Amino acid sequence: MFPPSPWPAFWLGAIACRGRGRGVGGGALALVPALAGMMMGVRLRRLASKVTFRRLFFGGLLVLGGAMLLSAVVV
Repeated sequence: MFPPSPWPAFWLGAIACRGRGRGVGGGALALVPALAGMMMGVRLRRLASKVTFRRLFFGGLLVLGGAMLLSAVVV
């Protein structure tokens, strides 16, 4: 017989966030808002014109970038 493999225990620990590093659990939870945002973007793109959607999208990126810059300067 072959000796038992350590891989199942490693993956179970990774999923439960008890293994090395942060684990898979947090990454899987981060998919929920990402997928929700993509679905909202698809719906908004269908409702708005191409130019309006592009302005909203890049305006949102500008606001997020400004918030990141501001948080880096303030801290």
